Amino acid sequence: MPYTLVDHTGDIALALEGADAAALFDGLTRGLLHVLTDEASCEVREDRAHEVTLEAGDLAELLVAFGNEWLFLFEVEQLLGARVELTALDEDAPDGVAGTFVLHGERFDPERHPIARPFKAVTHHDAVVTRHDAGLRASIVIDL
Repeated sequence: MPYTLVDHTGDIALALEGADAAALFDGLTRGLLHVLTDEASCEVREDRAHEVTLEAGDLAELLVAFGNEWLFLFEVEQLLGARVELTALDEDAPDGVAGTFVLHGERFDPERHPIARPFKAVTHHDAVVTRHDAGLRASIVIDL
């Protein structure tokens, strides 16, 4: 599994690990879906896609920005994101790092998608990305 749920003083943290940045964003997407529905394998069709480009100071901030965009798309456009493609990553952007993503999912259906744990935001608190021999590790806190 590309993520692990970790208790975090009244919130939930996601511990992410992967070979590259794309794997971290995939783990974040799947982890957010799990937090929201409380199901590791919530069945979501991929009949909608939404492209977004984001900029941030570093990769950890980009994960936070993407997580909050995921939540925005769910709350405003009812897009329940299940998979993400990182289509471009510029780690030499003028203000840090920029990424272009395509989020795949479907329109939220309360009959098929249980909402077990709504959350307010993906936070900057303790957001970190580190490199290691096998790739990258990250920790992201979700404010419940």
